[in-house]
Amino acid sequence: GCPISPTFGATFADAPGVNGAVIRHAVTFGNDARNPNWGWQTLAHETGHIFGLPDLYSFDKPTGRYKDGIRHIGTWDVMSDQSEGQEYLAWQKRKLEWLADEDFLVVTQGEAVATVVPIYEKRGLRAIVAPISTSQAYVVEVRAREVNPESECGVLVYLVDLSKGAGQGPIQILPAAQDSQDPELEKRFITLYNALYRSGVVVNDASAHLRIEITGRDGKSFKFRISHP
Repeated sequence: GCPISPTFGATFADAPGVNGAVIRHAVTFGNDARNPNWGWQTLAHETGHIFGLPDLYSFDKPTGRYKDGIRHIGTWDVMSDQSEGQEYLAWQKRKLEWLADEDFLVVTQGEAVATVVPIYEKRGLRAIVAPISTSQAYVVEVRAREVNPESECGVLVYLVDLSKGAGQGPIQILPAAQDSQDPELEKRFITLYNALYRSGVVVNDASAHLRIEITGRDGKSFKFRISHP
């Protein structure tokens, strides 16, 4: 059988026809879908492609290690590594229209304050977006490392670069701290497991004149001050 589960895509000219319909996009399943731990999550990853989401793992692996292949996102999004069954990033959820414009605060210029709720909440601001060019933006959201609403939340920061395609790092997490060589964490989360901020400045880009700082907490939500003169 097929060892992996590729997403099927075809042009109108090449697409097969069935009962008068043209099939251009589909999810196929290979042997990886049979993995007892995370195989079922292959559906979420491959279906993401059908809806236009790119691969967030790296097609380039300088060291050949799996850890190096998911160095941009780790296990924080299903389009990178799916073994932990994590959420999609807020940026991805907007593309899927699971989140709306009002769920985001976009700060293009000036000063602002905001309270961001955890990504799994039904209401409230889900992310801050700070564009720094026509193709790049910082995004700040509130996440938990464990896929459990009772888990300790923190602030996840990443840079979106629309000039990069699938497998080239179109989204890259900017971690609060480097990996700590913790065997248990590395076994589960592989890399970027210390990514969450819980206090202080989370973005300080002098060239873009952008500063985003955590100013406090309200339960599991985080308060921010954004300066983008």
